Amino acid sequence: MNNAKLYKHKKGLQQSDSVYVIENFSKYLRWKDQKETILDVGCGDGHTLCEILLPRIADNVEKVVGADSSRDMVEFARDEYECQNVVFEQLDVETVDVPEKFREKFDHIFSFFCLHWVIKQSVALNNIYNMLKPEGQILLTFLAKNPIYDIYEEMSKMEKWAKYKKDYRKFVSPYHNSPDPEEEVRTILKKVGFHVTICRSERRCYSFPNLATLNGSVKAVNPFLSRIPEEDHESYFEDYDNIMKRSKDVIWEKHNNNDNGKFHCFHELMIVVASKGY
Repeated sequence: MNNAKLYKHKKGLQQSDSVYVIENFSKYLRWKDQKETILDVGCGDGHTLCEILLPRIADNVEKVVGADSSRDMVEFARDEYECQNVVFEQLDVETVDVPEKFREKFDHIFSFFCLHWVIKQSVALNNIYNMLKPEGQILLTFLAKNPIYDIYEEMSKMEKWAKYKKDYRKFVSPYHNSPDPEEEVRTILKKVGFHVTICRSERRCYSFPNLATLNGSVKAVNPFLSRIPEEDHESYFEDYDNIMKRSKDVIWEKHNNNDNGKFHCFHELMIVVASKGY
């Protein structure tokens, strides 16, 4: 999960959805005449911030901060992307007390494919609120539901993998089993103090050209592989793939009864646009 080099090359789904969200929802953001500061929460390897977000938003950005809880990700991003007006810093969005240097410092806060990793949703959103300047805005997107979480759960019940997945719930989106994730997120946002413009869960599909590509994407974010002996990884993915192929949210477009066909994977993406005040 913290392998920045692997993640950079295996995140097609995340890139596709981030482009979709930025191109379709950044129009709801208000930009001031003067130079502004922005923060990307959960910036990862820095690619989404520097190569997808910044080229598509307003030109009057003076300072950009990419923040991530992973030191490895921050160091990788610094090596790859740090320049005159972009800096990368380590920050846990679930922290009890946001450092003073982040408090009310940002006109806009973005986050892409980060918050589904966060257990304490109210704490994280409250911290984001406190890091915004008055009348600042947020654009967030994260997974509400994904078939990968059902696979985690099923494999946690298998004897040979159970010992590695006792805490699997820590790595499942807090909204995966929610009957109404939109309402749940909206309630938290309003309780924190946000004025909500958009809070929407959209069903999306990403198509992997073959099984190898799909498994590469899974490896880039799988939190359990580092616990499993390397010689057992092949067996792990055999079981993973067998379960995945039975999922109601995965359509396997078979070619000649082998694994070379496409895999169409459906997920629910949460999209939020909100402001601190009106």
